[in-house]
Amino acid sequence: MWNTSNNKQQSRVRIFDSTKSLELSFIMKLLKAGEASIGIHTLSQELSFSEEVLLRIIRQLEESELISRIDNGMAVAVPVGEDRLRLAVAAVRFGATIEDSAGKLSWKEFEAFCSKVLEENGYSCFQGFRFKSPRGRRYECDIAATMDPLILLADCKHYAGHVKGLNAAVDKHLERVDAFAKSVPTLVRRIPQILEWNQATITPIIVTLFPENITIIEGVPIVPVFKLNQFLQEITSNIDKITHMIVEPSKQKKLNLETETPHSCHDGQRGKELKLTK
Repeated sequence: MWNTSNNKQQSRVRIFDSTKSLELSFIMKLLKAGEASIGIHTLSQELSFSEEVLLRIIRQLEESELISRIDNGMAVAVPVGEDRLRLAVAAVRFGATIEDSAGKLSWKEFEAFCSKVLEENGYSCFQGFRFKSPRGRRYECDIAATMDPLILLADCKHYAGHVKGLNAAVDKHLERVDAFAKSVPTLVRRIPQILEWNQATITPIIVTLFPENITIIEGVPIVPVFKLNQFLQEITSNIDKITHMIVEPSKQKKLNLETETPHSCHDGQRGKELKLTK
């Protein structure tokens, strides 16, 4: 169940086995590192691990192709780009919260991290999705994610501020989603898989780092990144609680991509619960 209040999340207790705790400490050290590489002797001192234990952890992560050694094996290269993202995902598997792991990423890496979570839940993702509205205005969504019958438009906010500070972001995102829905007749060329859908439900989502429950502001779900999996698993049963629009992409195929206006579920009073209509 989603909590629509702004109550702070109860503290979470994490329990690691000793091996995973050591590996996690090592991974988080690499994610926080500002240099291009770190010497094994330095790592041993800063992490308070014996070099024997550290080398065992390094070999295990090397076998998983998460890290690599340089300087004749005397230093560990700090991962960058996609390798850094893979390391952040691995940190979660070793016991870190998604919030802790994602918090070590840049805003661009945070978007990629959210995209990875969506993909692992079966969505096809388009990052930095740009489009033009029927009136000619240009928009960009951080992530457009599709899985029949849903199109999720995600705005990724890489900061840990309080939910109350997101009102302006919510207004801008609602405008963006409305423009996207009206632009579907031209967007089907770029997202061809939705042409086979009888209906598509377009809904906004804002993903943040702040440690609170899933909340809803003006019909827009505000989802802490550590609860993104939960949100995706429950969205279908909670769709009537959030702003969404229904379009019929299959009609575009029949009408040779003629323009049509989407059926809006918006009742003119934002913030109220909105229900599917046909």
